[in-house]
Amino acid sequence: MGCDSGSDPRPLRKAQQLMWRIWLDGLLIFLVPFALFAGWRMIAERDPKAALRMTRGPLAWLSLAGVLLVIAVMVFVELGRTNHPEGYQRAIWKDGKLTDGGYK
Repeated sequence: MGCDSGSDPRPLRKAQQLMWRIWLDGLLIFLVPFALFAGWRMIAERDPKAALRMTRGPLAWLSLAGVLLVIAVMVFVELGRTNHPEGYQRAIWKDGKLTDGGYK
């Protein structure tokens, strides 16, 4: 994996892209309550700068709401995945050919 020993670097690049996507998705989901609160403050006070004036109280509750939302989304996504009753089948070398492993 990676570029050590002349290996193909594509699997590592794909894993890095997937990891960045996971971090970005989590961050955006965490920021949803903050964006909703800021939008509500701007509409309620009819002042675009109202969202910038935030006290510690709402900040703590919005952080808690963001964390709970991220956990709820992670649980929902995990429950929605397909079940693999046979589990992971490892790659097998058979008749001079390597058959790929994977979930069956």
